[in-house]
Amino acid sequence: VDAASPANIMSSASRAQATPVSIFRILPPWAGLVTSLACGWVPTAVSADVVPVNYYFAEGATGAFFDLDLLLGNPNARPASVELRFLRADGEVITQELLLEPWSRRTVVPENIPGLEAAEFATTVVSVDGLPLLVERSMFWDERRHGGHSGEAAKALSSLWYFSEGTQLGFDTYLLVANVDDEPVELTFEFLLQDGSPVTRHYEAAPKSRFTLYAGDVPELRGRSF
Repeated sequence: VDAASPANIMSSASRAQATPVSIFRILPPWAGLVTSLACGWVPTAVSADVVPVNYYFAEGATGAFFDLDLLLGNPNARPASVELRFLRADGEVITQELLLEPWSRRTVVPENIPGLEAAEFATTVVSVDGLPLLVERSMFWDERRHGGHSGEAAKALSSLWYFSEGTQLGFDTYLLVANVDDEPVELTFEFLLQDGSPVTRHYEAAPKSRFTLYAGDVPELRGRSF
């Protein structure tokens, strides 16, 4: 195996059934005696089926107060076809397609996309060819950008999520849910108060939409931590 071309090994193995291998490298004497041992996978049978890889964000907003950047990186030796699906709170789905060049980084500004100039939405990033990507989202507050936060995409959906932090005591808590399915989804929120008593609420998330629950709308949570 040519150890000088690890990118080719990585991109080939991403679409194949693979066998574990070890790679031993010795650099020539004029470079100094340097040896290294790497372990990895090489393909043994290439599959004809390409399985897209999805990345998910439940949170996203644009408008007068929020600035949002979607950050995409392609760490592969070949281009990556990407589809962006923005699920608005009103159920409208806006899609964008783009091509990430090999070893490149792209910043997508959703507010520049028609229909997302001032909207709340969830986002699904689809790597159409099944290539692994780097996917993050950054949000900033007002035109001065006096605050903000960043987060990595979730790589899988789940029917059960846990949060240990939440309070309506000097702060505002929002819970954001992305329903990527074609059918409505029943949601159950259970809040555990510090005195041990639970508070439960039931809602429905519309198909292909983003749902937001503001904890301050639940009377039992006002002025309390949970």
